[in-house]
Amino acid sequence: MGLDPESTLAPYLDLVVTAIAADIVPLTGENRTLAYLGLAQMNQKPRAAFAVLTEQTKQRPLQMEQLQFHVAPRINAAGRIKHGQHAVSLLMEESLEQARAMAQEIETWNTQRRGHQETIFQEALAQVEALQEQQASATVVCGHWHKGVIGIVASKLTETYYRPTVVFTEHEGILHASARSVSDFDLHAALEACSQHLIQFGGHKAAAGMSCDPNQYEAFKTAFNRMVAERIEAHQKTPSIRVDATIELREVNPKLMRILQQMGPFGPGNEAPVWAAYAVHETGYAQTVGADNSHLKGAWAQGDSAAIPFIGFGWAHAQSLMSARSIVDVLFSISSNTWNGVTSVQLMVKDLKKSSVISTAAEEEY
Repeated sequence: MGLDPESTLAPYLDLVVTAIAADIVPLTGENRTLAYLGLAQMNQKPRAAFAVLTEQTKQRPLQMEQLQFHVAPRINAAGRIKHGQHAVSLLMEESLEQARAMAQEIETWNTQRRGHQETIFQEALAQVEALQEQQASATVVCGHWHKGVIGIVASKLTETYYRPTVVFTEHEGILHASARSVSDFDLHAALEACSQHLIQFGGHKAAAGMSCDPNQYEAFKTAFNRMVAERIEAHQKTPSIRVDATIELREVNPKLMRILQQMGPFGPGNEAPVWAAYAVHETGYAQTVGADNSHLKGAWAQGDSAAIPFIGFGWAHAQSLMSARSIVDVLFSISSNTWNGVTSVQLMVKDLKKSSVISTAAEEEY
């Protein structure tokens, strides 16, 4: 008698969508279908692990963003700090009480992971500055760092300097590294051109891992910088955001949000539309939020439009601009936020700057 795929495999779709979110794979074709079905299952009948891991998010229904930025880092933290078996045990646990206790332990490791990550990031920044390599074609750093978090540090360095980045750490006499790329620069091809200095390497255009003999480190660093300088194109050196359309805030409403949600789940290969709105103003209640106060939360209005809440992850540095009640131009995606059972529209900040457009209604208000 053959097995019924729907009854035997469907219960694992929540694990599939979590893996898709964690690995940031393209949400196209069957991946998008599996992600859609996995999210539906997770929202309807979550297993104990996901029920406890998402208790603090308050966001319902769960979307790819919550899996990528909240659930996946905690699952990965077990393997980075202790052992991956702890995460497997949590995912297999059926008792909500036992799962909650296990999740609390993993949360402790995730806190440790963030501490290691920030320490290594600051040491890497100091190394780049000490060597006066801020303007180098690529960022290549090396230290005696925690192997489990160098990939995250590589991503942060890439965001900071916006150039291909390789972060090495020594383990048992061998250098191991994680690498991240920018834009559509082919990182794998650049590494292949330097492979004579590596023990082994693997990955794809955007990310890679490798190992290297310590005696070959400087030679690899020189060769990699040369390859990047020769191959990188001008448009790949500056971060950019593709804007899909301009919109007036009065056009942003629950109906539009529901239409957009039908296009999801969003992610690589199926990005959420990015909207531009000009001459908007904060309503006067912007504040930093998050455990480290690195995020910015408030509400925007445009002319005489109703105020719409926004959240800017990593945008706490823009609070002074908001506090001054300046008129700004903004890029955002449209999402939803559920609080105490009430779902409302929320804007997700992508970029903002002081506006060059004069908003008459806003100026009159002030």
